Amino acid sequence: MTSAMGNRNVKIAIFLAGLFVVAILPLFFNESSGFIDDCTLALAYICMALGLNIIVGFAGLLDLGYVAFFAIGAYTMGWFASGFYADADIHLFVGEFASSIPGIHVNFLIVLVIAAALTTLAGIIIGLPTLRLRGDYIAIVTLAFGEIIHRIAINGDEVKIAEGFPLTNGRQGITPVDKIDLPFLEPFTSLNLRPWYWVALALALFVLFVNFRLRDSRLGRAWIALREDEVAAISMGIPAVKTKLLAYGTGAAFGGMSGAFLASYLNTVNADQFAFSFSIFVLAMVILGGLGSIWGGGRGRGRADVHQLPPHPRRAQRRAEQGRARIRPLRAVVRHLRLPARDHDGPQTRRPDTGAAPPDGARTGHRRGRHRARPGGAMTDSSPDLILDARDVSKVFGGLTAVGGVDFAIPRGGIVSLIGPNGAGKTTFFNMLTGLYKPTTGAILFDGAPITGGRPDKIMARGIARTFQNIRLFGTMSARENVMVGEHARMRAGLFGSVLRTPRVRREERHVSDKAAEELAYVGLAANTFDQLAINLAYGDQRRVEIARALASDPKLLLLDEPTAGMNPQESDELTALMHRLRDERGLTILLIEHDMKVVMGVSEYITVLDHGEKIAEGLPDEVRADNRVIEAYLGKGAMHE
Repeated sequence: MTSAMGNRNVKIAIFLAGLFVVAILPLFFNESSGFIDDCTLALAYICMALGLNIIVGFAGLLDLGYVAFFAIGAYTMGWFASGFYADADIHLFVGEFASSIPGIHVNFLIVLVIAAALTTLAGIIIGLPTLRLRGDYIAIVTLAFGEIIHRIAINGDEVKIAEGFPLTNGRQGITPVDKIDLPFLEPFTSLNLRPWYWVALALALFVLFVNFRLRDSRLGRAWIALREDEVAAISMGIPAVKTKLLAYGTGAAFGGMSGAFLASYLNTVNADQFAFSFSIFVLAMVILGGLGSIWGGGRGRGRADVHQLPPHPRRAQRRAEQGRARIRPLRAVVRHLRLPARDHDGPQTRRPDTGAAPPDGARTGHRRGRHRARPGGAMTDSSPDLILDARDVSKVFGGLTAVGGVDFAIPRGGIVSLIGPNGAGKTTFFNMLTGLYKPTTGAILFDGAPITGGRPDKIMARGIARTFQNIRLFGTMSARENVMVGEHARMRAGLFGSVLRTPRVRREERHVSDKAAEELAYVGLAANTFDQLAINLAYGDQRRVEIARALASDPKLLLLDEPTAGMNPQESDELTALMHRLRDERGLTILLIEHDMKVVMGVSEYITVLDHGEKIAEGLPDEVRADNRVIEAYLGKGAMHE
């Protein structure tokens, strides 16, 4: 602990020393030096790259139209801080320099806030329909959005908001734009670039601060989880569209603020500044700096100078084309599948919508122990001692019936197994219980309430947690952070709480971190593995982390999909003992899919067998072991002798 604190203090000292050097750097150059001009532009680009990094690097949304937000921010400065609308005469918190100029003149800081608000609104409007898409489709739609804004900027002089109030000035642009007028800075002159540099530095530090706060927060973990594996993320209780929308709106706000600053600094807003190539320039900064890397966005500025805005009017125009940016890093962004991953028990399908299917038909049920109803007994309502009651559930993919009319019930506090050969429909059934698939027919009741076709994050919040047949951890997160993602639905910190870190949010973060450590220790992980990246853990430890992540959500029903797959006999025995502990110590109900018959027979109180999507047997372990249909379809003739 002391060593960690010492390293942290050293990093803070180095950062503060570097910040001091950067802050006084302009004093060593002439006040109108071209070096200061370059640094000021670089800081503005860094702000845009950090904004795009939230969208692309954190949330994994490939945005090819980011220039649209830059354009909206720049035109906001042109509308509210220039003489463009000469018929208006509004002066709000500005100095004497603009008091005699007709038009709208609002203080720079106020316009900066307006620009952030307008771009956030634009991001929400375009994001609501767009962010339901995945992969390449998001890139195509955002590219179109950027081009639409560019064409509006070019032809906006023909669009009249009111008489004498055109939307833009076309290719002629809006000139001049008011300079920054802040009382704590020395008066601006056309030759003094130092105050511009310091304002750009302050803006970059603000964006940097917000990035760090968001990355290490509930919201940041949700963004990274969606980027790594959207199916696993929504199954952990993360609402996909809402969370993506927060990333898109936040990144848009920073793009708008940077555009507003550059409009004031360059003293002009021109439609030619907002070409598609500028989006590629900012995206190249993010990629070359490292997707998701906060410091990388700044480094990318020096390495990705593919295209830059028209330079400051006081300097000669400089443009450089240095080839195409490498496209390989984009795979990390677009690798998310448009369809959920194929499981062994059913074909691929899109994640269903959330419309609920009505209950359909009666079912046969069973209960644990001697009070269990005999298979075939009719039930009209869900029994209070059943935590889950699935009635006549089926799933059809095209002409293929993956699950056909299955009745299935789980007694509260029981351990129930679902077994069958590969392709029997077990994982498909799991996916219907957790909302990844919408049943074609039938109804599912959990804790007495319908959840049929509900969203996975809503179902998880109700108390159903799961693991996956193929381990689906978030590889770039530590084991502790993976488990903290499992607690997402039980946390309350939002966007502003994550940035401001109020006492309540800090207490919540400490509680969640401590609980994650407790869950990891509970499933048998050593303390020295808690902060290791999940991708670097041994296979058995990864399985334990996935179970701990599910437990962190405080579930009532735990669904384990082949948890002992790939484990050695000792690890399988340990997991069997863990399942008994979870039931006995925590009162959890467990539904297990497993091929290891030693585990199934050793832990299960009741077993249901599927074959080709149909239930062929159910009962106590001894009953299932002796059932001829089960022997023929799954266990084999040798099971009778075993």
